[in-house]
Amino acid sequence: MLFYERDLNFHIGDKVVYPNHGVGIIEQISSRSIGATVEKFYLLNIKASSLKVMVPCNNVGSVGIRRVVRNGEVQKILDFLSVAEDISTSDWKDRFKENSDRMRTGSLFEVASVLKGLIALHQAKPLSFREKKMLERARYLLVSELAMSRNCEETKIEELLGLALAKCNLRFLKPPNSRPDSFLSAPAYFCSFVYFIEGAFLFLGEKFGLRTKVGIFVFQSQVVCKFLQTIVNAGSVLQNNCQICVTS
Repeated sequence: MLFYERDLNFHIGDKVVYPNHGVGIIEQISSRSIGATVEKFYLLNIKASSLKVMVPCNNVGSVGIRRVVRNGEVQKILDFLSVAEDISTSDWKDRFKENSDRMRTGSLFEVASVLKGLIALHQAKPLSFREKKMLERARYLLVSELAMSRNCEETKIEELLGLALAKCNLRFLKPPNSRPDSFLSAPAYFCSFVYFIEGAFLFLGEKFGLRTKVGIFVFQSQVVCKFLQTIVNAGSVLQNNCQICVTS
């Protein structure tokens, strides 16, 4: 069992964990007037998404924000992962709900439990799409916090987790190649492809006298690319500036 520091009075620069979102840093402490009262807020920068999260200082405990686990607690996680457990035989919907509740607690031990259970299940049979996504999230939450706790590269933590899981005949899965924001890069790839096709059509147009038709195609493709680039820019702005105010 892990023991978390109960001191919930944070300072600028403190490294904390926001349940189911991962590690973040306290960037600012501010005060705002709400009616006749003045309330203090923490501004968190979530590492995974650069999301800005404002949390009332009085609600930190109920939200579940805590400090990053101490370096000495890391070994307890590794020891837990090295012990084999029975594979869950419940319906995937019931299992998904139970694991979702575990992830929302913010406990790193619960996250490790979800990770180990899903890896064991994955080696026995294919996971549902939603459970695959949960496995990826549990993997990220565990690796990123342990790396921050030990102040080392995530690859080093991955090696330690792989060795621990191997003791109970489990394989630590490699992360997917695609990033969470990969949908933003898809339009860019499309535009590159269109520009390549444009070049080929211009060459053929000059050679075979099809300048008018080629010109129409080039104009239409450029309009599409400008539209897609607008989506990319808007998505980047949303990623960088999105803010959530937690009030409960």
